[in-house]
Amino acid sequence: MILLIIATGIGYLYLDECSRLRKRLLKMGVNRDDISSFPKRISAFYLKDILYEKETELAEECFLTVEKDT
Repeated sequence: MILLIIATGIGYLYLDECSRLRKRLLKMGVNRDDISSFPKRISAFYLKDILYEKETELAEECFLTVEKDT
């Protein structure tokens, strides 16, 4: 019984993390189709990879803008 409760808690936390990652990616302008298909939607590793790529892209744009202004 305790194992079932622990497994349910871990599953909930994992799905909650995936949900927060999807919301953050949508705010950053990632196409909804890229993150809403079933296997990708519940893969935290896939979502974190996309988030890393998007943050890197935005950081490069900011760096180029600052470098261009100076």
